[in-house]
Amino acid sequence: MIKIKLWPAPHVEVRVHVSEEMIEDLKRCRKTMDETGNGADCNMCSWKDVDLQGKELTLCGEDMLKAIEEKLEEK
Repeated sequence: MIKIKLWPAPHVEVRVHVSEEMIEDLKRCRKTMDETGNGADCNMCSWKDVDLQGKELTLCGEDMLKAIEEKLEEK
């Protein structure tokens, strides 16, 4: 498991514990996005149920995907 920190907005830090399954899902989604312009099936993704105090936190937007990928490359 890898822990990464993201700053999606000023004064907001999000810490994400990323499992191997989540890394593989991210890679599959990126590959599909690069090939077709659309992401993989979000209903089958381990990232889909990430929530923060009952509110869904979208980590699958393009900006967040890039930030996550950059943080994972640093590890």
